[in-house]
Amino acid sequence: MTICELISNVSTIEDLLVWPTTCAYYFYLYVLFAIFGVTALSLYNIDKEKFLKSDLISCLGIASIATIITALPMTIIKNSSDIPMLQSDLFLYVLAVGVVFIGIWIFKD
Repeated sequence: MTICELISNVSTIEDLLVWPTTCAYYFYLYVLFAIFGVTALSLYNIDKEKFLKSDLISCLGIASIATIITALPMTIIKNSSDIPMLQSDLFLYVLAVGVVFIGIWIFKD
């Protein structure tokens, strides 16, 4: 079981942003997954309303780009204990999945 830092010990905004990572290691991975899902499905619904034939692969590729751009600053933000907001191994998972979707999108035809 992990020991969470008390919220009363948080003194800066960086400490507040990193605080969920100290309690739940995969917290921001779930947040990024939600951003990816909402972005992809929103783009798909907009695409479906505008055109007769919508393209889910394109929507997944664009959502991957948005998720990678969102995840990059999360790896840079660190608290006073030098713990990053998003751990580097989790960023590599996000990057790998994103590159796969982007690659499928680029080479689909």
